[in-house]
Amino acid sequence: MQIAVRAEVHLLPPPQRQEVLQSLLQHTLECFNTTLAAQLPDISTGGLLQLLLELQYLHAALAAYISSRLEQTFVELGAMLTERIQEMQEQEQQAQAEQLTAWLSQAQGSDMMECMQARLAQVLSLSSADQQHNLRALRT
Repeated sequence: MQIAVRAEVHLLPPPQRQEVLQSLLQHTLECFNTTLAAQLPDISTGGLLQLLLELQYLHAALAAYISSRLEQTFVELGAMLTERIQEMQEQEQQAQAEQLTAWLSQAQGSDMMECMQARLAQVLSLSSADQQHNLRALRT
């Protein structure tokens, strides 16, 4: 199908070709936007970042055919993906904080926790010069 469309488009004179390509691109992006707006697939943050990269690639590759309407569609899609990425990052951070809290509550009273608390108290009681000396020793 794509080959037949491409062959037909290339038979058109350049001004009409640009119009047809803009129309096809606009329709494709609107379908993509509608699909993602209706229900963004349940994918990872990495998958969403990949979608955003693909969108930016399309924008750069098709810059010669982009009208103001197409530009607006690209902007809307990018904003929607960016917003979803930020939401997912917040959810992941919340889940990590809850997991850390659970681990710390389980560690209360354990020898490891007491050791960590003692070491933290020791580090906090060191003078600034002692802390810098210890940091230098760790780096070497």
